[in-house]
Amino acid sequence: MKYLFFLLVTFFFVSCSETEVKFELVNPEVGAYDLGDEWEVNASVVVKGFELKESEQKYISKLTYNIDLTTPDGLTLKAVASGVRDSSFDEKKSDLSLDAQFVLDSTYTLGNYKLTFSIKDELSRKSIQTVKEFELTDED
Repeated sequence: MKYLFFLLVTFFFVSCSETEVKFELVNPEVGAYDLGDEWEVNASVVVKGFELKESEQKYISKLTYNIDLTTPDGLTLKAVASGVRDSSFDEKKSDLSLDAQFVLDSTYTLGNYKLTFSIKDELSRKSIQTVKEFELTDED
């Protein structure tokens, strides 16, 4: 009987505990818009599983990001966009969208490009990357 009680209590605690969300990047998106003499590039990615620190009844996160651009000829331009995302929430969150915008001048040719999103969770010290391809094209 004690064994059965122990199993039920253990099952209760395991089933009620919070599930840890894996640190990952999902849904990377890139849109390039021809403005005539330059391109506006909008990029976003959803970060999941970052660490939260509780402070004064708020939840705090800190993410840093760098976005590298690889051109059709294989040249990689480091940190075409970068920043720090300090966030404060009233309740726990498991995901956060990071958005960036930058301009490519008329020297950039039409073709297939890659953006490499590099994200670091400053609280857990974990880092992660993902790559998203996009195209500069003269089609509407």
